[in-house]
Amino acid sequence: MDDEIGTRAALELVGLDPVRFSNSQKRHEFTAAPPAVTRNRRSWSLDDIVALKFYAALIESGAPSPYSGSMADQLRDAMRAHPDADVLGVYAISRPGGMAEIVIRPAASDIGRPIFELPVNEYRAAVREALQEHFGIPVAAKTPSGRAGSEAGLEAAGYEDVRVRSAARTFKSNRARQRTSKQDKQ
Repeated sequence: MDDEIGTRAALELVGLDPVRFSNSQKRHEFTAAPPAVTRNRRSWSLDDIVALKFYAALIESGAPSPYSGSMADQLRDAMRAHPDADVLGVYAISRPGGMAEIVIRPAASDIGRPIFELPVNEYRAAVREALQEHFGIPVAAKTPSGRAGSEAGLEAAGYEDVRVRSAARTFKSNRARQRTSKQDKQ
């Protein structure tokens, strides 16, 4: 992104309480935040914000913070490892002793059928739209590898995910609530 997005703006964008975020950082529950550049100042990339939104959505749905942080970290790492993947799958892999490990990989993975799929290019498009709407920051519609995002390609293939549409509405409703809150304070 050409314009720097700081932590305060990223938290505002996804609707996550700054105190909750700070506490989760102190307890090492959310480790997907970009490293501090100077004096605790962070510069959030598009994929960092997608991971933060995923974390906030999991927390909002009642998932424990350590689990939510681990999932967000895996999502961010998977987006970085597979920047051209349109969809990432969440898989439960059996381990010795009856335990299962949850991993996020490209949806066309050879490890079986995913529990559910995360259409990351649609998530990126929702964050891009929210950045433009919320802060007036234009974000190139390209993946980190430089390939154009393929939201239209997903729709053309008949893939539709209600959660993505819901995420876009959540960004918009958070902004509307913030405007109403500011007007009430005045």
